[in-house]
Order: sequence, then structure tokens, then C-alpha cells
Amino acid sequence: FQLDGVVVCGGADPEIRGNRIHSCRACGVLIRDGGLGKVLDNEIRESGIAGVAARGSGSAPTVKGNRICEGQGKGIDVHDAAAGRFEGNEVSGNAMDGVVVKAHADPELVGNRIFGNRGNGMYIFEEGMGQVEGNDIHDNESSGVVIRSRARPTLRRNKIHHGSKTGVHVYMDGMGVLEGNFIYENKMDGISVKSGGNPTVTGNVIRDGRGKGIFVHDKGRGVFESNDVACNASVGVAIASGADPTLRRNKITGNLGHGVSVDQAAGLLEENAVHGNAGDGIHVRNRATPEVVSNDVAGSDGHGIMICREATGCFERNQVHGNRKDGITVRTQANPKVEGNLVHSNGGQPINVCDGGLGSLAANEAS
Repeated sequence: FQLDGVVVCGGADPEIRGNRIHSCRACGVLIRDGGLGKVLDNEIRESGIAGVAARGSGSAPTVKGNRICEGQGKGIDVHDAAAGRFEGNEVSGNAMDGVVVKAHADPELVGNRIFGNRGNGMYIFEEGMGQVEGNDIHDNESSGVVIRSRARPTLRRNKIHHGSKTGVHVYMDGMGVLEGNFIYENKMDGISVKSGGNPTVTGNVIRDGRGKGIFVHDKGRGVFESNDVACNASVGVAIASGADPTLRRNKITGNLGHGVSVDQAAGLLEENAVHGNAGDGIHVRNRATPEVVSNDVAGSDGHGIMICREATGCFERNQVHGNRKDGITVRTQANPKVEGNLVHSNGGQPINVCDGGLGSLAANEAS
């Protein structure tokens, strides 16, 4: 083919089934200008720009059970306010991203296998939206899912794993909802949020990565609630460089660095279970100013809570117990408010203010 293999436009609604569509210079199948149609069980390969593209308001195909592979560009490209349902497709081996959603597009992406692409598994940007549910996104050469530039998709119950970079990367004012996903064994961080990114991240399992479980940095924000962050090769949750997220009721366990670290940043940490991490349970430093309230911090190989290097913040009503070193340590000009904590059964001092540490300590029970 010279340009597109099949073009559907102007309200047309064909059924395109069981074809081999290959070696197109532009798109294998292009749905534009209000085109509909059912694209079913085709092999679409070696396309120059995209295997399947939907473009323009009113364009809303059903694309199901296709193999979309080995293109020189993207696998699926949905843009310019297009919609449609993309279900049960294999999107693999493309030279760029597996799936792209941008410019107010709002598709349903359900139960697809997206793997082996040389870009990201899925790239959602420029106010792209979409319902992304039950997909298996793995072994892509960049991140599993990227959300940026005010995009706001909903990701539910996806498996995002074995990527060469981050599982989910949210930045440049990206938003969206991540709920009930299984994010594991990625080569970098499980979830990274930066530069104004502000997602809602609820009920996900984030584990066994080679980097941090969750990394919120460079003025990133977000609400992280009821997630299970476990057995990552670095810090469970790292908050750095002006970030200000909310972490509430998460389980942060068995990570090979600190459970939570806060470095030159803020944030609210409330009612989290921070257990059995290889470093300190919660490590706060470098003028950080978090609120750390009603957390259970136990079983760390280091200190329960370490506050150092001019950090301040409020540490109230936490239970700190069973840690190998001190329960709470305040040092090196740190000046926190430490009030109403229950600190017991730690290997070192219950509360240790040393090396120039400051602070206000009131109504704690320490034994």
C-alpha cells in the first residue's frame, strides 16, 4: 500500500474482519472525521505511522482481537477528541509507543496485551483521557505508562511490569486516577511523580522493583491511599525536592532502603503502616517539613523515625516500636515538634536528641 490500508470516515460503519493489512506507508487502519466501524481479528503489521489510528470528534471504532505489530511508528494512536473501544488486542514490537492517547481523546482500552514496544507501553498527554482497564503492559523499552501535560486518564486493574524504566510516570501537570493496579518488577521506580504531577493513587500493589516503590519529587504532588508498597530494592516511598504529597493508610513493608524518606520536601503521612524496612522506618532530613501523624512504625533495621539536618515538621500520635536502633532520633540542628507518640520496645533509646538536635517534645510515652 502507498498510504493508508483502510480509511473509514464520515459516519461510515463497516465491519473489517480477518484481513492481513501490512506495509502501509501511513496507517494500517485510519478512522477519521466521525468514522465508526468494527475492526475485528485482523493482522495489522509494518505500518509507517500507526497500526490503527482514530482521529477527530465523533470517530469511535470498536477495535477488538487484532494483532497490531512491528510498525515503524505507534501501535494504536487515538487523538483529537476521538473515542472508541479497543479490546483484547496484541500491540507488540512497534518502533515507538504501543498506545498513544492525546488531545482530548477519550477511548476505552480494555484487556489488551501491550509489550515489546521500543517506546512506552502507553503514552497519554495533551489533556488525553481514557478508561484503561485490565491491560497487561510489560517488557516495553521505556516506561509502562506515561501521563503528562494535563492528561487525566483512569487506570484500573492493569498489570504493569518488567519495563525497562518506570512503571507509571506522571509529570508536567499530569493527573488521573490509578486504582487497583499491580505494578511490579520494573527496572526503575514503580510510580514516579514530578513537576506538578498530581494523580490519585489508590489500592495499588507496587512491589519488587529495582528502584523506589513510589518517588514524588521536583514539586510533584498527589494523594496516595491504601497502597501496598513492598520489597523494592530502594526506598519504599521517597519524597524530595519540593514535593508535597498526601500518604494515607498505605502499607510500606520489606523495602531495602528506608520505608519513607523526606528530603527537602513536605507532605502529610497519616495512618500508614511502615514495617520491616531495611533502613529507618521514616527518615526526614535537609530542612524537610512533613506532618507525620498516627503512623505505625515498626521492625525497621535502623531507627524508627530519624529527623536530621535542620528538618522540622510535626510528629504526632505515632506508635514507634520494635525497631533495631532508637525509636525516635533528633540530631544535627533538626527542630521538630514531637508530641503524643507511643515509643517502646526499640533496640536503642526510646527518644534520642543528640549531635546538636533541637525540638519540642511533649506528652510522649517512652519506654
